[in-house]
Amino acid sequence: MRDRVAIDGPMPAFWPPRPSRFWSWLLRPLHRAQLRGRYAVSAVEVEGLDRLRALPPEDAALLCPNHSFAGDGAVMLETGRRAPRTFHIMAAWQLFTGHAGLDGWLMQRQGCFSVDREGADRRAMRTAVELLSTGRFLVVFPEGENYHLNDRLTPLREGVAYMAAAAQKELNERGKGRVWLVPVAIRYRFAGDVTEDLSAALERLVARPPFVTMPGGTLPMRIVEFGEFLLAKREARILGRVFHEHRLPERIARLMSHLLARHENQLLGKVDPDEAIPVRVKRLRAKLLELPQEERTDAVKQALSDLHLVIQLFSYPGDYVSSAPTPERMAETLEKFDEDLTGREARPVGKRRARVRLGEPMDVKAALGDGRPRQAAAALTERLEAAIQSLMSR
Repeated sequence: MRDRVAIDGPMPAFWPPRPSRFWSWLLRPLHRAQLRGRYAVSAVEVEGLDRLRALPPEDAALLCPNHSFAGDGAVMLETGRRAPRTFHIMAAWQLFTGHAGLDGWLMQRQGCFSVDREGADRRAMRTAVELLSTGRFLVVFPEGENYHLNDRLTPLREGVAYMAAAAQKELNERGKGRVWLVPVAIRYRFAGDVTEDLSAALERLVARPPFVTMPGGTLPMRIVEFGEFLLAKREARILGRVFHEHRLPERIARLMSHLLARHENQLLGKVDPDEAIPVRVKRLRAKLLELPQEERTDAVKQALSDLHLVIQLFSYPGDYVSSAPTPERMAETLEKFDEDLTGREARPVGKRRARVRLGEPMDVKAALGDGRPRQAAAALTERLEAAIQSLMSR
């Protein structure tokens, strides 16, 4: 996973959405070429758009897809071209700075706007609530990070459901309109046999110094062994020994717990093992990034590096390939290895097809009732998580 945490300063600007039908039409061929080229997505199939068409014109929809691939945003843009209303998409601000800001300018014209995922970005939150309270369609990825886990959903962030509830509260005050929370599942499947592509990708990784030739065996076995090799290096450096006698999930959990406990004790004075790993990481990152620039010492940079390692480890369940060695799971793992070792977006392994499923919209007005948005967010998040996982399992 690439690390997008900027330690040299805060988000330089806010990029609001500036959707343009003209630019969207003009950019359509370029966008589809990007889907086929950069992301190797040969086709996008969409199911359930009738659910959006059935919504009254004054109602808004917050679409919440799982996030397993760098191309998910592009896939949702393509989905939005077929929808009855323009999709507005919240995206990490780092994506807007590419090519001297041209990327951001083009993204804005397609309805995208920026968010600082490391803090409480009030401008992004306000923009999201305004869009929803004026009957728009908004896309937010509630996992927050891209974990390369197309078959599993990681814990959702409650802030997404809070946006929907806050917008519904504004609509209630006006006396009309509803916000609907729409679970979405994006699934990828290869269009053909990619066994040779997967083997070649593993060989390229093994050929990188200081790695040595891996032992023989089936392709899934070799991928797991390569992952164990990478984990063992980090265990030896951080824990002082390698825990070969334990299962991979246990070893990964131990290393994450050690790193988090160390920095939580130093920065917060307590350890909170019951919180979700991404929540704990975000809290610690926020604490470190609050420090003035002159206090960004090597120790602070090392702490941020440790926290990025925790997120990397969190994205490896430990049994993802061994429990079901499908081509898709093997490809995701190899692409993740590539990103972890290079820090760059991985080249997709093989052409794939995307299927987007829109689930039954959830009535936020009914869930909010007479309560407060914060109170409704937890229950909505739980329902949303179950609905997305159900769609992913079909």
